[in-house]
Amino acid sequence: MLAALVTAAAAHEIRPAIADIEVGTGSVRLEISLTLEPLVAGMDLQGLEDTDAAPDAERYDRLRALPPDELRAAFDAAWPEIRDGIRLRAGAAPVTPEIARLVIPPVGDLDLPRDSRLSLVAALPQGRAPVIFGWAPEYGPVVLRQQGTDAEEGYTGYLTDGQDSAPIPRDAVAEDTALAAFGRYVLIGFDHIVPK
Repeated sequence: MLAALVTAAAAHEIRPAIADIEVGTGSVRLEISLTLEPLVAGMDLQGLEDTDAAPDAERYDRLRALPPDELRAAFDAAWPEIRDGIRLRAGAAPVTPEIARLVIPPVGDLDLPRDSRLSLVAALPQGRAPVIFGWAPEYGPVVLRQQGTDAEEGYTGYLTDGQDSAPIPRDAVAEDTALAAFGRYVLIGFDHIVPK
């Protein structure tokens, strides 16, 4: 019974989105695993730990119960506003992402979040300016992982409160100091592992 209560309590917990970024010489690709319903509902996830505590929790629940094709239609209608919250820059030049693919799983267990996969692509202007990624603070936290490099480990960042990523070069691994990485992961540990 205790296990059931713990599962129910965590069912609507806010989890970070996971974004894999691959930067080429002429384009950037993002593969994002996320819960679409809060974005479509216009929820502010900043500082929120559970969707049940949000003012628009009922709208989230209605969206969560929609079959994939109906949720896709709702997402498409909200996309122009959602896209405005996804920040991509090549140096100082803004870059506009477009939807390449969206995979929404079946409804499944309504007590559990539904993770969709959103693929975005954007053309980059000529030059070698690195790419910087960020998104609106109301979208919640995001883990950004650099892909497509020959190095063993690309850049990984845990972005909260509307932070931007480190500049990600078009032809190399983004640099991150050991001290900065250590400090970031200590904070993540306190925030997500140690009980509050």
